Amino acid sequence: MCATCFIHPQNQTPTWSWHVELSSVPIDFGENGFAWLRGALSADQCAALKFTLLDFAVAAGRGGVRQIHQKSETIQELALQGELAILAQNLLQEPIHLVRSIFFDKTPQQNWLVSWHQDLTVTAAETFSAEGWGPWSRKENIIHVQPPLEVLQSMLTMRLHLDRATKQNGCLKVIPRSHLGGIVRSELSAKEVNAVFCEAEVGDILLMSPLLWHASSKAIEASSRQVLHFEYSNHRCATDLAWPALEIA
Repeated sequence: MCATCFIHPQNQTPTWSWHVELSSVPIDFGENGFAWLRGALSADQCAALKFTLLDFAVAAGRGGVRQIHQKSETIQELALQGELAILAQNLLQEPIHLVRSIFFDKTPQQNWLVSWHQDLTVTAAETFSAEGWGPWSRKENIIHVQPPLEVLQSMLTMRLHLDRATKQNGCLKVIPRSHLGGIVRSELSAKEVNAVFCEAEVGDILLMSPLLWHASSKAIEASSRQVLHFEYSNHRCATDLAWPALEIA
């Protein structure tokens, strides 16, 4: 996302009910492709979310549950009306829509690694033919498509950590400034990059561009690493793709 997609917090009256420091977010995000909101949600809030997610065990062989907001009223409220929706509203120019949500649950039984990549697809209600859109795919019966670069640049990913994330339990790692190169088709070698490990405490939110190169290793210790992943956009294509709009009063 370009830095101009952000509303500078100092020029706007905050509307959220909990304390998070936003003043450095536009600079960090614009320069590095990611930024942190430490302690955005409390441990009690995260524990309540983990309890809600007990009903959504990750299927064997899969890393997460796609479109979790469509399967849980609690998560839908969080993403479209609650704390994360309010945060998105204060960071992006309106109107804002939710592109996608995923519940990741890395455990000793569901342990996986992800090689270096960019998040280059979005969801869609149906397929269509338009210049710059494609290829198309279907994942767990959900239509996905690679959109034009400008759509990806309009997006903001939020990763809410419900558990501690460390090198030992397979936290995300990113390559700062790698979002500035746009869509890159070639693969990256881990030996060629200087990665930053995104270690987090419960309640921390990592903000990142989908164009930022990122990866994660297998966990080497037996601990849970649950993350709620949300993608937001202020692009004009949202209505045509049936992305739900925020519902903040």
